Amino acid sequence: MNGHNLLLVYFLLGFVQVQGGNILFLSPVPSPSHHIFNRVLGVGLAEKGHNVTFLSADLDKRPIPNLHYVHLEKTYETIKAGQEEIDILAFAELTAYQYLFVAADYFELVCTGNLASKGIDELLNYPKDFKFDVVIYDFTFGPCVLPLLARFNYPVLISITAFSNPPYTTDLVGGQKYPGYLPHYMLNIGPKEMNLMDRINNHFLFIVDWMTRRFSANTKMEKLAREKFSFDFPSMSALQERTALIFVNSDNSFDLVEPLEPNMIQIGGMQITPPKPIAKDLEDFISRGKKGTVLMSLGTNVKSNMLGNEHQKRNLNKALRSGMAVKVDFTDFTLENFKSKINTVLEDSKYSQKALHISKLFRDKPQKPLDVAIWWTEFAMRNPNLDHMRSKTLTSGWFVSRSYDVILLFIVLLHLFVFAIKKVVTFMRCKSNKKTKKE
Repeated sequence: MNGHNLLLVYFLLGFVQVQGGNILFLSPVPSPSHHIFNRVLGVGLAEKGHNVTFLSADLDKRPIPNLHYVHLEKTYETIKAGQEEIDILAFAELTAYQYLFVAADYFELVCTGNLASKGIDELLNYPKDFKFDVVIYDFTFGPCVLPLLARFNYPVLISITAFSNPPYTTDLVGGQKYPGYLPHYMLNIGPKEMNLMDRINNHFLFIVDWMTRRFSANTKMEKLAREKFSFDFPSMSALQERTALIFVNSDNSFDLVEPLEPNMIQIGGMQITPPKPIAKDLEDFISRGKKGTVLMSLGTNVKSNMLGNEHQKRNLNKALRSGMAVKVDFTDFTLENFKSKINTVLEDSKYSQKALHISKLFRDKPQKPLDVAIWWTEFAMRNPNLDHMRSKTLTSGWFVSRSYDVILLFIVLLHLFVFAIKKVVTFMRCKSNKKTKKE
């Protein structure tokens, strides 16, 4: 066999291997919008010929070729039973810090429902030598079901979130966040408006967010997981740090620009699919509008107080910063105020022009976000060892990676220098005074 034929055989073997990959998609977040986002990637991979096992609290109504759902059927039931009736107005009045602690309790509740589901047992009953080539997991609510990575002998791990580019990505792939100019998602303020006190508050929000997840939510999840799983697995933090690639729902046309790690892939807007023709009666209704049509969307999480509040605040703040939206405060909502804000957006062309500008920037790309996500997933299948893309900050830690040790040393040396100067000056003064007295 000559060299050209040998190369062709290798190419075909590699092609077949990628096309026939087994993928485990862990999507435990109980949210229709997260399911829509994750489902697009799952279906896209299935259409490429991969076998996708999709662990999810949400399901599709119709079967999808090559995609097998494993249902976390107890998740919504557990949430409903565990949550007291929430006063939406009172919930909206929670401070950012209060919300972070309430969210940690909610994540624990979701985890309880995940692990109580028969879907987990279904996966545990897979043959011990069953091989997945890739595990994709939605890390938005934490690593509750991530010990399944150990159960299947640590396939390459891709982490994904529909929640933009949240602060806690550093727990997975390292790198740094910059509270000096990047407002926390719970801070209702734009970066250009942050004064010194705002930046101090922003730093504390980042710290409290990290602490509540690391030492409250994740610790409770690990306890629940060790009670459920009989096999051995490392800490939740160690499992998350095995992330080879991370997919984030962000895009520079809409989100604040920030430095990204090499293995952080932006797939913002991946859920956007080509529009389908609208129904004839709806088309007729729209065409009758003399000044256009107003579409009112409550979002998929309108009934989910926890998830809706967290995500919609961030989306609102991004829309406000971009200059294509106005805000109607729910706590002092009136019909007159609502009507006034709608007319402002409809009649002032700057809002529509800004929206069209952002839309143009978003669509002017060499690849669609879904194609990017599929390519990188298959890249990870072809190259399971991606250590060359991992940040050293995962091992060096935040204290060293931010050069706090160097800064601390400089401060100590500066104090020693000032102390030495004072001693020299004091000594010279004493010597001068003694000489004066002798004279």
